[in-house]
Amino acid sequence: MKNLATCTPSEFFKQAVKVKRAAEKWMKDVNFLEIRARFPELVKIEKDMSPEEKEKAFKENRARVKKAGIENAMEIFENAFDKHADETLAILGYCFFIEPAEVDNYKVRDYLRGITDILSDPEVIDFFTSVGQLGLTNSRKASET
Repeated sequence: MKNLATCTPSEFFKQAVKVKRAAEKWMKDVNFLEIRARFPELVKIEKDMSPEEKEKAFKENRARVKKAGIENAMEIFENAFDKHADETLAILGYCFFIEPAEVDNYKVRDYLRGITDILSDPEVIDFFTSVGQLGLTNSRKASET
């Protein structure tokens, strides 16, 4: 299957716009950024704590962060694959040059194999990371005005 890591440059850039547009809407629908930003209340480590108390607090904080990370990931997963499955599949399809109405014409294993190609291609990942960071920077600047 052709995908973003195996296509020509002209195909890549045209398709990247489709992915970006769908992903922006998807992130809002899934509540991605808000869920990801949730952070647990941590045990405050005081100067007068003993080394054992500090270690205990550190371990507790690590456990709280891990638990919150798992809970956040599961909520994003449920939102993406249950409440917004069609939007998630549309993005997946766009990564493989498949229109949303055609995503079920392929096997899951075809997508999973192709996702490995995409995720292991540093240039593709760097491109979308840069686009995402640029979008977040612009969003922050717009909200400050």
